[in-house]
Amino acid sequence: MAVIYNAHHIINNMPNIDPELANKAVRFLRAIMWGAPGYLFYQVLRSQCDGLSKTKPGMFIGFLGLFINIPINYIFIYGHFGAQALGGVGCGIATASVYWAMFLFMRRYIRHTPSQRDIRANKQFALPDFSLLKRLFALGLPIGLAYFFEVTLFAIVALLVASLGIIAVAGHQAALNFSSLMFMFPISLGIATTIRVGYNLGSASTEKAKISTYASIMIGLTVACCTAIVTVSLREQIALMYNRNPEVILFASQLMLFAAIYQISDAIQVIGAGILRGYKDTCSIFFITFIAY
Repeated sequence: MAVIYNAHHIINNMPNIDPELANKAVRFLRAIMWGAPGYLFYQVLRSQCDGLSKTKPGMFIGFLGLFINIPINYIFIYGHFGAQALGGVGCGIATASVYWAMFLFMRRYIRHTPSQRDIRANKQFALPDFSLLKRLFALGLPIGLAYFFEVTLFAIVALLVASLGIIAVAGHQAALNFSSLMFMFPISLGIATTIRVGYNLGSASTEKAKISTYASIMIGLTVACCTAIVTVSLREQIALMYNRNPEVILFASQLMLFAAIYQISDAIQVIGAGILRGYKDTCSIFFITFIAY
């Protein structure tokens, strides 16, 4: 949150950036950063459910968050029901609010569902278990750094594009947003593969873990080929959903050709990372991601 709050030092010193765009970006970041704790708390609880193969709560609460996000965005962006019209900044406030709402929904589910009864803490507070924290840190840090390298790459590219003007920013964001949407299919398969591989290995069934591994890769490749074909075939229509400016549509549709190509390799890498996590091999993901990005 401290880094996000001080992001203006980076944004305002970028060459050729539009002052209005920079101001909106800084205000948006300062609004959305207040949702960071809620989002992180939610991820911990959702991961607890995922680890027990209970993936539906995350899905339902995610949909609930989406449905809540729509009216809250409408209220804060355009100014309704007594709220001030805040434009893009209102989107940041709405998203931060939804993160906290999703955390509260997930917390309520975990506290009351019978499937979580056996792992509930007997008391609210306890002294830190440093051996357990060490194991979690050793597994989690390489995963976190791998995600950090990936997110940083796309963030830096977005910052570099910002200096090329609003048309380039809009086209890039449209292509990246749709590509990120398509990425949800393989990343979901990657998470499911981690759960299944870990479960099978925990049951001492290496053969079933191998079947889960190969099945997930083949399904991922099939899905990636389908999404790539859709992206190439409908790239102009997809760009029209984001913007009506002919220059933006042309720019975005050209970028979507590249997005379609890397959807296939992206599917393999994210599912492969999910497989390795199931085997608790997180260091190799860290080194591969670091070198690649």
